[in-house]
Amino acid sequence: GEQDVMAELTRLGEENESLRAKVTDVEARSRRSNLRCFGVREGAEGENVAEFMTELIKGEFDSLRGVDLGMQRCHRALGPIPGVGATPRSIVMFFQDFRIKEKVLAEAWKKGRKVMYGGKRLYFDHDYPAETLEKRKKYAPIRKCLSENKIKFSTPLPAKMKVFFEEGTETYASAEEAREKLTAKGFTIEEPPTARREAAPATETRRNTWQRAGKDKDGDVKRRQRIREKLRVFVRD
Repeated sequence: GEQDVMAELTRLGEENESLRAKVTDVEARSRRSNLRCFGVREGAEGENVAEFMTELIKGEFDSLRGVDLGMQRCHRALGPIPGVGATPRSIVMFFQDFRIKEKVLAEAWKKGRKVMYGGKRLYFDHDYPAETLEKRKKYAPIRKCLSENKIKFSTPLPAKMKVFFEEGTETYASAEEAREKLTAKGFTIEEPPTARREAAPATETRRNTWQRAGKDKDGDVKRRQRIREKLRVFVRD
């Protein structure tokens, strides 16, 4: 009957989400010694990308000039070469020692807007799996809003957000929940350029996945509720 079909579809949905989460986690672990640099003009690296990035890093960060970076591999991100005026592909660096990679990233974040090459600002970040990167990109307009309002925040891995209000710290499980709760507080957040407005089930709209710092949240229960609601809509249709 319909209940048996719902039960089996729910089980398969839960299993699929669990497997996807495990694959993303394994991929993230395999990339933990990788670092990405954004903004270097295409072709500026010449034939030896590792040598170019080693010289760039040591030239930008005084504390790393005498350090053996141990950069084992370095290449442009895969994909077609962008046209003139388009955003250049990022450069991916693999470090032999995870701790060195963390030092480079810490120095880059400390220097902030002053990391430059060829008159352009450079950005350094972790090498996230595609799924994680897509989730983190959704926070961009939220980060902009908080920065403009001089409110401190952080984005813990893999794709959460902590906001440090005067009255206490709040943790949001997704960009969607961060947007919902901050809007309710009176903040105006721009829509992402590629955002598509879609009607969500009522349970999704009401779902409250933010929490005060230090409190646990039963993510498995929430995930099952989300899967079941989507399946109910599917079966009805």
